[in-house]
Amino acid sequence: MDTVRVFRGSVLLVLVALAIWPAPAAGQVFRDYDWFEPLVAEQRAARIAVNFGGTDAFEFSIEPGRRFVWDIHLGRELPMIAYVAAENPGMFRTGEWGVGLWAPVGFHMIEDFKDASNPIINTDYRFGTMLKFRYALAQERWIQARFVPWAHESTHLGDEFSLTAQQTFPQFERINVSYEYWEYSVGLETPRWSVRHGGLRPWGKDGYYSDHLLEPSGRQIPTSHSNFEPSFGGEYRHPHGDGSWSPFVSAEARHRILYDYRKPSSSTPEERQWSTTLAAGIRTAPASHTPATMALSEIYVRFYHGVNPHGQLRNQRDYTMFGVGFNFRVK
Repeated sequence: MDTVRVFRGSVLLVLVALAIWPAPAAGQVFRDYDWFEPLVAEQRAARIAVNFGGTDAFEFSIEPGRRFVWDIHLGRELPMIAYVAAENPGMFRTGEWGVGLWAPVGFHMIEDFKDASNPIINTDYRFGTMLKFRYALAQERWIQARFVPWAHESTHLGDEFSLTAQQTFPQFERINVSYEYWEYSVGLETPRWSVRHGGLRPWGKDGYYSDHLLEPSGRQIPTSHSNFEPSFGGEYRHPHGDGSWSPFVSAEARHRILYDYRKPSSSTPEERQWSTTLAAGIRTAPASHTPATMALSEIYVRFYHGVNPHGQLRNQRDYTMFGVGFNFRVK
């Protein structure tokens, strides 16, 4: 039995135990906390968001040149169980701490409005498990951490986009980008500032995509090799009163690999490119939301440059997108 299979089984047993074990006196079941929430600039976060803007052409686009797209994200970090060693779970005093389990689930889709009939270019699905930890160094000064022991991402080019590409480009191939991964992130947090570092790596030796095409008699594909991707992020949030809007600036950079489906061998390192997201706009105060409601939380302009983040199109470097975005909070 391989190590990965043993680890997956162990994680499953831990999750089942946490789900059925009686909550301690300071425990909370299915209660959400605002620990280590995603930065606005974070790519593929489990959130509800809509982005509109212009992008470079995708590989195998029919019409050349830049195009107008919308990028939709539907997801949430679902709270499962938490333990809070604090007198007031909503406010940590010096030395108090908390740890909890979430289940992040996300769906991400991008649609092109330039090619005929506005094809869906790509859809991504993500789900997994997530542990979060917060420790108060002082009043409103926290060390926070987030660890994803196991998660799955499955990406799919749109059928209409793929069929048109097959008829137009003889070199088109449909690659199965689907993998399990682990991820960590640590940070220093205040109500105004967040500074973070993280990293992601797939489980197993096959990397980010299958070693063969899914079509009958498909060729073998050298698997990805340089799989670890570090990230750095930061965010500044100007203080505001309850119910008011205030400005913020958010940034994230990831050292992404460029998928290479025709490299000489699986041991050949892929090229990399720093991929940066910048977002700036206005946000509401969390206290302005009542329980069990969804409300607009951020409005911003967004700039991205680097490796194309969409499925098998992650073999495209120097991809740029600029537009506006709207995030929604469910509490």
